[in-house]
Amino acid sequence: MDVESSGDNHGNGWSDGCLTAVDVGDGWIDAGLTPVNVVVCILECTLSGTTYRMHQHRLLDVLHSSLVANSHRLGKEFVPLTDVDLFFCSGEKERLESTHVNKWSILFVAERSGGQPSASSLAETERPSFRPKRALSARVRIPPYDLVGKMHADPGLALVHVLDGGEMFLPMTDVIITPPLLTGEWQFSFVAVNKHQIARIEEWSGVPQISAPVAPTVRHRKSKAAKQPKKRARTRAKSPSPLPTNSKPESPGASQGSQTDAD
Repeated sequence: MDVESSGDNHGNGWSDGCLTAVDVGDGWIDAGLTPVNVVVCILECTLSGTTYRMHQHRLLDVLHSSLVANSHRLGKEFVPLTDVDLFFCSGEKERLESTHVNKWSILFVAERSGGQPSASSLAETERPSFRPKRALSARVRIPPYDLVGKMHADPGLALVHVLDGGEMFLPMTDVIITPPLLTGEWQFSFVAVNKHQIARIEEWSGVPQISAPVAPTVRHRKSKAAKQPKKRARTRAKSPSPLPTNSKPESPGASQGSQTDAD
């Protein structure tokens, strides 16, 4: 199933502005899954790739629970990713066909496209009923990042009530991230934040200080060559100092004369 997208081509299952389901590795992906283009941040690195959701579910639903593929329930504890690029702080980059990320290790998941089912693609009976919520401007500190955006609470409730909910991932919209991610991106319409990784959070109406995004410098990982032994510098043996040429030995007579005078 294809999902229309207005995003750019990031090389993660995109084709002519659309995401298409792919069959990789052990073939667990079926045609009933919808691809979602995401950026997943963990402490070790930043992963850019494609995860999946069921047709009528959102990305947030998959993070909170799991998905069903080929009659098997998957993704309860690990988020599956395909067509993955790993970006490291050292500037190195690694390419993987697929990987699975432990949900507890995730700092946050930023959605590029495909994470929300469109109302036109769902039958009337499949359309979810959402309760009205009010937006709360918030700043979230997850070292080394600050995320500024909107959280959403039921009417009459505050940010403290949102944090005490039973779900691991908190939704944020219209998010600005500083510093920019290792992919060079810094602005997303939707981010799911792992509340167990939050160091500090507060309601905040300020303007984040955004540095100009810089395209990441990528060095592909190479196997380290064995170090060559260092060559020792050759040292020349010092020759003994020559005797002074201007000194004359004393004559035997002079030496005897001196002894006679002393007597």
